[in-house]
Amino acid sequence: MHEKQVVLLTGDNPSLEQEIEQQLRELTLLPLNVKYLAVPIFQKEGAPKDSTLVISPYAIVLPLFSPPLIHAEQSLSEHQQQHICKILET
Repeated sequence: MHEKQVVLLTGDNPSLEQEIEQQLRELTLLPLNVKYLAVPIFQKEGAPKDSTLVISPYAIVLPLFSPPLIHAEQSLSEHQQQHICKILET
């Protein structure tokens, strides 16, 4: 199984960020490499190479090129969880 690179954008709510990471890890048996990236750095430089998915608990402006982005202001909804699984498992 190939490890999936997931970027979790960080800001001023570390507890929400940790909750979202925990939910991600419980969604799939696939090996995940979750990288934390500050929102300003993401907006300036974009996602790291080989990123499969970006998740942001914060409203942001997307850089020109970005992997799929899930916006989760709270815990991941059932629909978001299904969408994430579909992205990660393809």
